[in-house]
Amino acid sequence: MILPGRLTIFALAIGAVAAIAAGAYPLLAVLVLLLDAIVMLLLAVEGAGLRRTEPLVRMEFPRRGEMGQTLILPFEVTNRAGRPMHVGIENFWPAGFRCTPSYKALVIPAGGALRYEFVGTAQSRGLLEFSAPVVSYAFALPWAKRRYTAPLPEPIRIYPDLTPVRQYETLRRHRALGLSGFHRRRLLGSGREFEQLRDYLPDDDFRDINWRASAHHQRLISNIYQVERRQDVLICVDNSRLMATPLGDRTTLDYAIGAAILLAHVAGVERDHIGLLVFREIVERFVRPAGGTTAENRLVEKLVEIRSQPVFPSFAGLVAAIRARQNRRGMVFIFTDLNDPQLLENLRLSVPAIAQRHLVTVFSLLDPLLFKLANAPAMSADGVMQVLAARHLTEERENSKVSLSRAGVLLIESQADQLNLQVINHYLNIRTRQLV
Repeated sequence: MILPGRLTIFALAIGAVAAIAAGAYPLLAVLVLLLDAIVMLLLAVEGAGLRRTEPLVRMEFPRRGEMGQTLILPFEVTNRAGRPMHVGIENFWPAGFRCTPSYKALVIPAGGALRYEFVGTAQSRGLLEFSAPVVSYAFALPWAKRRYTAPLPEPIRIYPDLTPVRQYETLRRHRALGLSGFHRRRLLGSGREFEQLRDYLPDDDFRDINWRASAHHQRLISNIYQVERRQDVLICVDNSRLMATPLGDRTTLDYAIGAAILLAHVAGVERDHIGLLVFREIVERFVRPAGGTTAENRLVEKLVEIRSQPVFPSFAGLVAAIRARQNRRGMVFIFTDLNDPQLLENLRLSVPAIAQRHLVTVFSLLDPLLFKLANAPAMSADGVMQVLAARHLTEERENSKVSLSRAGVLLIESQADQLNLQVINHYLNIRTRQLV
């Protein structure tokens, strides 16, 4: 689309003023018509030149990104004209992408090219689809300018934040898991296989000393073993309505997915088989437990586009699905939100039915407002009722937790920032004690 430039608008404005006075001066009217004709001719000529020398805009967007992490969107604009050009790029960012500014103005020399970058963060998982940017451009003395829509950029697949996985790997390689609160213990018992070497500790078995390595390093070195048996780890993620509860800049579901991915990675490191079950009122996705890096990658791919749905979860349906699809005894980790008393009761009535065959652990994030209110002093008559109601709910949760424990189901309630640590320590404790 060709638009008048600043010079054209200025010239036409002068012509309009002159036209008002042209009634008393016939010669002035002729000059006004001549000026308008020249301006329109310049507009047409420069518009044709702009159309022939349209700047080339290339967008080299990455194929993937991570939620909450910096995302760099590079642009390259090439001026194919023989004189300098002013170019403006206007973007329309999708709802799940936070980036400022949305407009970039450039002055590109004749035949030159400029690169620049927009930097933002994706706020949600899934496919991040962009609108086509609008490009406006004109020459240095703009009798005309042109606007057109650039090609549609490729969408970016946004994964959950994998920073905890990378941090865990870094700590594990440097044998520093204990510094971050992870309880890494070696597994004892028959049927052990060699895993790695480390410095001898006072509580190590004397029979585990590797004398050849100790002689080489001039200090005592111990062999580290692990149990040969591979376990099934079934990760169940609830994506019903309460999982959409916002906790800071993320939701309960985001925290659950992050903990599930870290658990899958650690279980893969321990050579266990990992599986996935996503449920609400129905079972949405099921991945049979398998071993290796491929199984971990498949689980991550399945969790990328999971969205919470405005329905209540069916724990009875979850139990039926596990009974039908998971025959081998294993560890079952259920990530849900139990801040609705009725859901907690439904869980208490349904889940113990699989506790006889599987080792079941339920993780639920604490509602910070509920526990803050339960422990706060009442400042008014209405406040007294709110505090009493909050305390009643917390007491019901404790009673349900005891009831579930007696039925063989462990309920762990966690703060959002402690969920990863509690999940991994609980899993490693199960393996250490060989409870499955």
